[in-house]
Amino acid sequence: MQKAKKTKPSQRSFLAPLRFGHDLLEEVMRIIQEQGIQHASISIIGAVTGATFGYYDQEAHEYLTIKREGPFEVLSCTGNVTFKQGSPFVHAHALFGDRSGGAFGGHLMSPSIIFAAEIYMQELSGRPPERIQDPATGLYLWPQGTTAQRS
Repeated sequence: MQKAKKTKPSQRSFLAPLRFGHDLLEEVMRIIQEQGIQHASISIIGAVTGATFGYYDQEAHEYLTIKREGPFEVLSCTGNVTFKQGSPFVHAHALFGDRSGGAFGGHLMSPSIIFAAEIYMQELSGRPPERIQDPATGLYLWPQGTTAQRS
């Protein structure tokens, strides 16, 4: 059995606006690259002018892409930054709200165009776990026994 990795927060936390008219995932990647972040926890709130998200079909082992046009609130978007195929990778799920109070969401995908948004990112120390393809699910997951701990 693989020994669990423990990860502690670094001294760096970021609270930043995300740019109007840009793609949500691309903006997160821009900050990650500018700051040299490899491992983090993220939270985003705000609004988008269009949302793209995915639903994972567990039988077919593939994402179904869902696009919605219109103004939506980003009620919640949480995720993490770890590694996939040797590079930083953002894994986030978003919940969007519409004018009537309805909510929908899933795996955050591009394009999701920013109207106004803010990100909170807590960088984590230690070596980030590397996602590997899991044959049972078809998903890129952290190896069993991997844990990230914030203390």
